[in-house]
Amino acid sequence: MEAQVKTALAASDYKRVSKLLKQWQASGDAKNPLLRLYAAKMQEQTNRLDAAEKNYLKLLKLAPGGKVMGQARAGLQRIEQHRKEQKAEALQQAKQVEGGNETSLLAIAAPTEANRAEAITGVSQVFSLEPYTARMKVPTAGLRLHRIGPWGELQYFAKSLKSVKVSTLSAKVKDINALQTFQICYFEALTPQPTIICKSAEGQLGKISFDWSEVSQRVSGQLPIFEQVVDIGNWGKTVHKESTGLRAGGGFAPTR
Repeated sequence: MEAQVKTALAASDYKRVSKLLKQWQASGDAKNPLLRLYAAKMQEQTNRLDAAEKNYLKLLKLAPGGKVMGQARAGLQRIEQHRKEQKAEALQQAKQVEGGNETSLLAIAAPTEANRAEAITGVSQVFSLEPYTARMKVPTAGLRLHRIGPWGELQYFAKSLKSVKVSTLSAKVKDINALQTFQICYFEALTPQPTIICKSAEGQLGKISFDWSEVSQRVSGQLPIFEQVVDIGNWGKTVHKESTGLRAGGGFAPTR
């Protein structure tokens, strides 16, 4: 039976290979490691790499004879090389899209606690990282900047991460720079509409009125304040030193 399967595989006659493997399994020799080996080879040749990889790994766990184990290791190496070639080709194609070379950002979004382990595994697979390193790349809250690079390349990674259920955010640097932002100087009025005196990026003063319902995002934080203070030191001596305090700060983004 082995010789027939080998001949059919060499001829790429996969229908016959499948039929022979079923006959082999039904013959009472289902636990023969060679049967799993040739099933893995057929899966590999028909580009079912995940299934082939699982069968090769099972063969290594079964620890059969040296010949079968050597072929299983060789099969895993071929799969790894094939995936590298596929990835390189896909990345090259992704860069060919319009604007594919424009500098962009890719950030990974925090998963839910229930999906965190799955997200870490996905990041590990997509970027070929060790699990510990991948864990450091997955934020526990908000977004974490992961990579800066060409738009096409980052879109490839964003799509790959989406396929393993990892949420991302990507944007071109030029689009981020094109966003109009204002520095709030102070509120002139709160009713009937909030009115603020603000300053543009060019330093020009202006006035903006809006409704609170227009605010879609808000950022709150604290800024360190360094001050020179006078304190009482050892033996009641006056000491001049620098003290650090915190001051609340933040910003918001209207929808318009």
